[in-house]
Parts: sequence; structure tokens; C-alpha cells
Amino acid sequence: MNIRTQSLAHAIKHSKTVALIAKSLQSLFYLVSGITTVLINIPVMNRIWIERRELERMSDDQLKDIGLTRVQMQQEVGRSFMDIPIERRARIVHGHISDYQRLF
Repeated sequence: MNIRTQSLAHAIKHSKTVALIAKSLQSLFYLVSGITTVLINIPVMNRIWIERRELERMSDDQLKDIGLTRVQMQQEVGRSFMDIPIERRARIVHGHISDYQRLF
């Protein structure tokens, strides 16, 4: 093996190592990003769960006052606490503190 071939082999090995490191860093970034998203959303998910339980206890008259039918209430209550409404998710991304407080 001459010097040129050795140099080429070394460059190929080095580029594979760099690609592997880049892929590992990308995976780590996605993991940290996912964990951060969950941690940021925990107070909001808790608030949503509480609000949905309160909604479930409302009478038909109370539901009517806020413009909901019993069917709409049941659909909302049936959603997962992790199912954050889009408008509230957008507010979280933009850092609106009101999402950590009661909204109705």
C-alpha cells in the first residue's frame, strides 16, 4: 500500500467517524428536544386535565352558558391530557405565562 492509498483509506475512515458522530449528535438533539418539550408542557397538561374535570362536572345550564352542548363537553373531556389544543400550544411556544394559569 503506497502513501496515497493509505491517505485515502485514512480519509474514508475519518469521514465515516465524522458522519457517525454527527448522526449521534442529531439523535441526542432530538432526545433533549423531546424531553424539554414534555417538561415545558407538564404544567399546561396538568391545567388542561383539571379544566376538563371541571367541565365534566358542569350542569347543562352551565355548559349552555359557555356555549357547549353535553356532546361537545364529552368530546373535550375524552381527550388525553397530553392533547394540548393548538391555540394553547402556540401560546406556549411564544412563552405566554397565562397558559400556566386558569383560562376560564
